Amino acid sequence: MNRLGPLVEKEQKAYDRRRELAPPPAHQATVDPRVQRALGFLLAHVAENITLARLAKEVGVSAPHLSRLFRLELAESPHAFLTHMKMDAARKALLADERLSVRLVAWQLGRSSPSHFAKAFAQVHGSTPAIWRPRELARSRRAAAERSFRDRE
Repeated sequence: MNRLGPLVEKEQKAYDRRRELAPPPAHQATVDPRVQRALGFLLAHVAENITLARLAKEVGVSAPHLSRLFRLELAESPHAFLTHMKMDAARKALLADERLSVRLVAWQLGRSSPSHFAKAFAQVHGSTPAIWRPRELARSRRAAAERSFRDRE
């Protein structure tokens, strides 16, 4: 059973909601429909290793053109967008269940190498998952304890 299924689904809903609330880019009223299709495909296949060629084929444009569209619309490449999306899903999974190993989270997000996953995670979140998770769990426990203390006053 894939434990990330609900997390990925929740992330997709949150992403959709952010897109609804976000102001349109200054240079045009809506995001290019080809980029929207690409984003939908990436969100639906977050656990897979998707190449730019495959994504471009799904959208119906050339790989270089899709890359240009992403940079124009989102100010980052499709690869960077997918990496950020996967690392955000990893962050949520690591915090949601302490029993999940970093290796399992990496595997469920389509990363076969835990070291490659840790490097990508560190680039996005500032430290490796092994360092980041205990620090964030301690931070959230402190915050919960402080809220509990304030509620008693």
